[in-house]
Amino acid sequence: AARPRAIVLAPTAELAAQTFEVATTVARAASIKVRRATADAAAARDAAFLRRDGGACDVLVATPGRLERLIEDGVVRCDATTDVVLDEVDALTLADGGRLLAPLLAADGVGERARFVFVTATLPRTVEARLGDEFDDLRVVKGPGLHRAPRGLTVAFVDCSEGAAPPSAAPTRRRARAGDRDDPD
Repeated sequence: AARPRAIVLAPTAELAAQTFEVATTVARAASIKVRRATADAAAARDAAFLRRDGGACDVLVATPGRLERLIEDGVVRCDATTDVVLDEVDALTLADGGRLLAPLLAADGVGERARFVFVTATLPRTVEARLGDEFDDLRVVKGPGLHRAPRGLTVAFVDCSEGAAPPSAAPTRRRARAGDRDDPD
C-alpha cells in the first residue's frame, strides 16, 4: 500500500490536477514522489499507479471520494501521514455537511497525529466554527485581501517555470507590509 507522508485534498479533479502539476515540478529537484488520485481517472488505474515502485509516495494529491475508496480498498494507508493540506476548505467542509473529510480524519489515526493546513480564499463563519469544533488548536491566519499576505508574514517565492533555477536556490523573500498590493514586485 502507498503510505504518503503528506496528503493534499482538493474538491475537484481539475484543482487536484493543477496542484499535482505544481507539486511535481517543485518535487522533481528534491527527488520527492508525488502521486495523484482523482475521480476523473479509473480507480483501477489510480490503484495500479499508487502500487508502482513498491507504493513509494511522498505526497498524494487527491479528491475526497477517490481517497476514501483507496483507503477502504487498502491501496492507501495513512499511518505515515504527518501533514494534510485541505485546499478550498470552505468547499470541502460545506459539501455534504463536512462528511467528505470523515474517512481521512479516521484513517490510521491521522486526525490526531497530522498537522493540518486549511487553504481558502474565503472563510465563512460557519466553516471556521465547524473547523474549530473539529480542531481544538485551530489558529486562523487571514490576509488583508485575496492573494495578499498578512502583515509580518515572510513570503517566499519559488520560480517553478521551465528553465528556472532549481528550487534549492534561495527563493525570493520579502516581509509583507501594511498597504502591500497583490503584486509582490
